[in-house]
Amino acid sequence: MYFPLYSITRDNGVAYNGLKLRALFVSPDAADREFVPATRVAVKVSDAIKLALEEYDDFGRIRHFLAASKQSHQLFSVVDIHTRWLAIEAGLGAGLSAASEHRVFKLILIKDL
Repeated sequence: MYFPLYSITRDNGVAYNGLKLRALFVSPDAADREFVPATRVAVKVSDAIKLALEEYDDFGRIRHFLAASKQSHQLFSVVDIHTRWLAIEAGLGAGLSAASEHRVFKLILIKDL
């Protein structure tokens, strides 16, 4: 579960999500809260296409961040394509730290019912 801290949406936009609760239903203790921010900056190219840069981080638990060598930081270049029938979000990511996956491909398909 993410808590949006800052978001501007329109044709072009910036979005930032900060906190992620781990084991929300197992333990509501604050010790399980992690700082896992995600940032997205998008530019509308046409009515159907947006280009974006997304950055994902995992610093670990809020009370005690992980060592820098164990933190995860990734940067994605993303294209969003919206059609009448389907929305597609595809991106290629690169790890920015030793604990990150070096190369990641993401694909999200969205169909309104």
